[in-house]
Parts: sequence; structure tokens; C-alpha cells
Amino acid sequence: MSNKGNKRSFTAGSREKLPKYLEKEEIEKILNRTKENNRIHYLILLAMWRTGGRCIDIVQMKKENVKPDEITFRNSKGGVDRIVPIESHVYDLLSYHMTHMRYNERLFPMSKSNIRKFLKNYVGDKKWVHPHTFRHSFAVYALKNGLNIRALQKILGHKSLETTAVYLDLIAEDVKSEYNKILW
Repeated sequence: MSNKGNKRSFTAGSREKLPKYLEKEEIEKILNRTKENNRIHYLILLAMWRTGGRCIDIVQMKKENVKPDEITFRNSKGGVDRIVPIESHVYDLLSYHMTHMRYNERLFPMSKSNIRKFLKNYVGDKKWVHPHTFRHSFAVYALKNGLNIRALQKILGHKSLETTAVYLDLIAEDVKSEYNKILW
């Protein structure tokens, strides 16, 4: 179940809107539509989904930054570099894509606005979805599947654990939603 952005956080006392995200099945539908139409678009969205990378991280990524088990996002938000693990399947796809590239060549020479534009073609009726939704979805999915919040903080490149903790509020909303399904 997606958070449509209307829910509020009650667990930490914050009254701010929670980030919108998609469940894994919804992400996979978008990825499948993308894969059928454009291999480059598919790789971009897959990289954002599987790494939690920001759009800027993906467009700035160079061949030299991709290793068999990690990607180094250079000069990310705040000018900080960060190393993010990747699974072998994603590395294999990126490696194939990079076959004829120079060492310091960008993998996806396009702008963030190009990504926003092409994504609109694949989201169906979920017009509120934008590239950063993939980052939020990654964070929620990772926590639901047991990733330690400190590890998630490192992967996302948050300076403060409080910034990462907002995703715990999203999971708390899911727990309440599931609890309400109980017929008493």
C-alpha cells in the first residue's frame, strides 16, 4: 500500500507530511513497462530503486564509479562522496551497458529533468510519482526487510539519523493500516 502523502506521522510527534512511496510490486510494474520500451530508462530507474540513489547521483555516475559490488556516488548532496552496495544483477546490467565506454564517461548523459519527463510515461495513473519516489520506496522497502537504520542512513547519505528516521514513521503507518484489517 502506498502512502499518498495525506497521512501524518503520529509516532514521533511530528505533524509534517510523510514522504510518498511505492510498494515493491508497484515499482516492478513501472520497471517492466520501462524495460519493454527503453533499456536505458530501465537501467536508470533500476539503479535508483536498488541503490536509493538520488537522481543527481545517477546522472553524475561514471564508469569509474561502478565496481562489482558497489557504486561510489561522487559529489552527492552536500558535496559528499558515498559508497553504496549493489547486487550482482544490477552490476551485470550496468557492466554490459558500460562495455564500450571510456573510464571517466558518464553512464547516463542526461539531465534530471529528462528523467522526470520520461518517468511520466511509465507511471500510469500514479501521476504523483517522481524520481525521488524511488529513493523513498527503497528506504521503506529496505527497513521492512530488516536493514538496520544506521546502515540505511549511510546508504542514503543522511548526516542526521533523524532524517532517516522519517521512514520508520512510514512503517508505523503501515502497521496501523494492517492492524485495522483485523475483524474484532
